[in-house]
Parts: sequence; structure tokens; C-alpha cells
Amino acid sequence: MEDALDRGEDPFSPDWQGPPSPAQPEENPWLLLLQIVAIAAIVLVIVLLVSLLSLTWRRLHDAGLPGALALIGLVLPIVPLVLCTLPPRPDGRRFDTG
Repeated sequence: MEDALDRGEDPFSPDWQGPPSPAQPEENPWLLLLQIVAIAAIVLVIVLLVSLLSLTWRRLHDAGLPGALALIGLVLPIVPLVLCTLPPRPDGRRFDTG
């Protein structure tokens, strides 16, 4: 209210519109495009990460190892890569359902 008085306005008059609104930033079409691309990239990363984890899980089962070792790849990606190079073992068939 003091700002209105400093500008010579009467905040108690019926014609007073209130304090001036802050300037609104202009809409930038490139910003919208960037947001759409970012969301698409996040979705793609999630889809690829789930696919990679499921394939690694299956390969570790074929090698006779617990599939949960694939989760180590979220922290140390080299570990599942090395474990997936192990040859398949017949006892890995216990995970097959068909």
C-alpha cells in the first residue's frame, strides 16, 4: 500500500486496480519443444533400462547365477557385463518355465 501512496495513487478509491502485476514472461515455442524432447528422452531411457535389465537377468539365469546380480549394473555396469560373458550351464534350465 505504501508503494501506491508513493506513486500518488489512492488505494482507497473505488477505481484503484491494485498493485501492478509482475510482467509475464513471453511464451517461447523452443522451450515447449525442448520439454517435449526431454520427456521423450526420459521415457526412452526408462524403456531401454527395463529391457536391458530383463535381458541381463535372463542371461545370468542361463549362466546359472541369480538374476538379481543384474541390479549391480545400476551402480557398477562392468560387473554384469563380465558375468554375462560366462558360458551357459545346464543348471540354468531350472529357471525355464516351458
